[in-house]
Amino acid sequence: MQTDFSNNRFEIKYIMPVRSFPRVKEALTGLLVADGYHSDLNDGYYNQSIYFDTPDFNCYFQKREGLNERVKVRLRAHKNSLDGAPTKLMLEIKHRLGNIGKKDRHPLSLAEAKDLLASPGFSKLSEDGPGPVRAIYNRLVKQSTLSPVVSVLYHRQAYHMPLYPGIRLTFDKGVRVSSISTLDAPLTSYHYALESQQGVIELKYFSTLPRLIASRFRELSLSRATFSKYAAGIETLFRQVTDNHHRGNQVAKDLFASRGHSNFRE
Repeated sequence: MQTDFSNNRFEIKYIMPVRSFPRVKEALTGLLVADGYHSDLNDGYYNQSIYFDTPDFNCYFQKREGLNERVKVRLRAHKNSLDGAPTKLMLEIKHRLGNIGKKDRHPLSLAEAKDLLASPGFSKLSEDGPGPVRAIYNRLVKQSTLSPVVSVLYHRQAYHMPLYPGIRLTFDKGVRVSSISTLDAPLTSYHYALESQQGVIELKYFSTLPRLIASRFRELSLSRATFSKYAAGIETLFRQVTDNHHRGNQVAKDLFASRGHSNFRE
């Protein structure tokens, strides 16, 4: 199945102190409107992303090695609180061709989500319904055994710009990761993948960034960053393994060494 990249989607990311978020919003005064997921209860919402990968972490190494074409599978849950029950569940397939991205998503019931997490590599999804996600997931499962490997949890504020349809701006903070890939992983199992005072801003747009928006961001003198929550999660957990065991996890070390990354970020 050929992935259609004709509807180009671009992402620009910035890592900065959370205390600087208001400065960015102020620079865009009058342009930002909170999206439909944004709750006044906690000034945003919480995302839990459970990422799937192969036993040899092929998706991670595709990202790490900068392959031009790659794919990533995740189960996304929206929550109203850090330890709350999911209010919305989706299976998402993220495709990347160079700097162009595409995301396909399909809603899941709680039963379907739990089944995927409990029986990875064996649970096939019904392909009934619109969109390609279910068929793509089933094909990937058939090609290689995918299983949930890491859970990433963070708070998000999300905005769109009515003046410029298609633009989305998100502010993420408290990015933390757990090796327990369930929807109810205890908060005590999470470790920060970024320092607690650091956050991530993502500017997402189709085709061309309007001059006004590009100008406002230039005036802010922000530095672009290459950052993947999934990759950061895997690396955080790897450090946890090696820090918590006298000799470390030799299987994990051997795996990363075999791909030429024996000393990455240790």
